[in-house]
Amino acid sequence: MFISYFDDKRINDKSLAATEKKLRSYSEQIKSFANANDSTVPEYSLYHCRDFSLHETLDVLQKQFKGIKHLVLVGIGGSSLGVEAVHSVLDEGKVKLSVLDTVSAHVVAGVLEELLAYKKTTQFAICIISKSGKTTETLANAAALIDSLVEAKGEAVYAQTIVIGDPKNDLEKYAKKHGITTVAMPAIVGGRYSVATAVGLVPLALLGHDVDEFMAGYLDASEERFLSLTTESAARLYLYHTAKYPHYNFFAFESRLEKLGAWYRQLFAESIGKEVTTSGKPVKLAMVPTISTAVELHSVGQLYMSGVPDTYTDFVTFDDE
Repeated sequence: MFISYFDDKRINDKSLAATEKKLRSYSEQIKSFANANDSTVPEYSLYHCRDFSLHETLDVLQKQFKGIKHLVLVGIGGSSLGVEAVHSVLDEGKVKLSVLDTVSAHVVAGVLEELLAYKKTTQFAICIISKSGKTTETLANAAALIDSLVEAKGEAVYAQTIVIGDPKNDLEKYAKKHGITTVAMPAIVGGRYSVATAVGLVPLALLGHDVDEFMAGYLDASEERFLSLTTESAARLYLYHTAKYPHYNFFAFESRLEKLGAWYRQLFAESIGKEVTTSGKPVKLAMVPTISTAVELHSVGQLYMSGVPDTYTDFVTFDDE
């Protein structure tokens, strides 16, 4: 459902149809990339999960880390939000997930205390994710956690650690030096679009989710029945953006979707938060993404509906019937 307080007359069926037509052209281009299995374009993120070697890697890791009770994900932005979004929507299962996505001695200490309470190192796993291998927050948290664990439980901790990122980066070199399992993600895929690469699939597999089913659903998104929905949504958002609406709000009407909103906000902000456009022109239009939940219905919702202009809102919920 699309709601913007006071529908803008500039965004009408005619303008939507014209914009969707342009997007359809791009959709056909993506299909041609997918049919050719072109791994040299950023759109590879949309069909990389068909790679058989990825499935083999997931099978090996699921067996290697079978029986863990706790997974710690060390990453930030695209390296963690996609996993959190999917995990929060699905049945969270028996494996606990902890995420270290910002430098906080208090949070790291809390996670460390939980891990130290396990009698065996095989009861937990640590997944460190950084595309570049240089993400400051990730490296700081990983170092603090791993060093303390190794000091307390010995080098067996390294065997319970996985590093995921671009091949041959500094973090991968460190991992191989200590016998840590490494998994490379496709260098062409941007971090914020990596949920269907090892970045998202390895943690989801270790958490016990059916990653084969997830990948099947992910690939289904390119089918016509879903493509028409995403095309209309993208066209509407683009038109409100070009109409100079400064504010986009993801209104999650179901608590399980709040992390999805956080992931969408990150995708949104990183994608348009550039100094220049793809054609090299200075970016002059801004649209700030925010998240609201049903808890704010009588505060933020009331604010929007009171007549505050220039806010485009997506109300998002589940149909559990």
